[in-house]
Amino acid sequence: MSRLPIYLGAFSFVALVGCATTQDSSDTQDKLSPVAPVSVHTPTPGSAKILPKFYASYASGFRALDDTFELGDEVYLAVHGGNQSTIGDYYFHVVDGANAAVSLSTDDVSCRRIHLNAIGIIDAVYNGMDNGASCTHATSVDTISIDGGLTVKLLPYADSSAVTVNTDGSKKIHYAIELTPVRDYEGLPTEGQLAPFAIYVPQLPNPLCGNGVVDEGEECDDGNRVSGDGCTASCLCEPM
Repeated sequence: MSRLPIYLGAFSFVALVGCATTQDSSDTQDKLSPVAPVSVHTPTPGSAKILPKFYASYASGFRALDDTFELGDEVYLAVHGGNQSTIGDYYFHVVDGANAAVSLSTDDVSCRRIHLNAIGIIDAVYNGMDNGASCTHATSVDTISIDGGLTVKLLPYADSSAVTVNTDGSKKIHYAIELTPVRDYEGLPTEGQLAPFAIYVPQLPNPLCGNGVVDEGEECDDGNRVSGDGCTASCLCEPM
């Protein structure tokens, strides 16, 4: 099998239209290596008892504030803190934020196979096969780790059912990452240790907001697009 390297005041009163005064709110596969030279080894299973520490990160390995990202394309998997007990091959899954038994990853699991070394970093990813075509996830260099590990892009994955709607109309879509040792994989995530993350979706401007009429999708409309007056710039009620 081939192995390719990756190099690493006045008071004014405003009548709020529509708003209340208050509101509650196993087979060996080709793999990519981060550094060259790296000795060739046969894929080995990970431990079912102990998992390394892992989380959602940017490509650089840095974590996002509140583990919340603006784009799904910028979310990577980073792994730190493993040891001899966690050496081996793992599948990673993006799972539903409301039900960890539901995998949202849309490519074949063989495309999501990684190897962890004795110091608990990703040192290789495997080439898999998806619908007859070779596949592998994009990688980057983990700058948090002094040992030159990899981070692995999580896409592709489907939308989660776990959605939080904020008072300004924006949303957070909640996901989690799960690692499963290859030898323990039985077709579904194991619902074990999870690393949560979210994608922030801003509220798109309503072209009718600010016309003084409560249109469909609006909770209020006071004739402007200014927050802090009981009706937000997105025409949603806000506590006063």
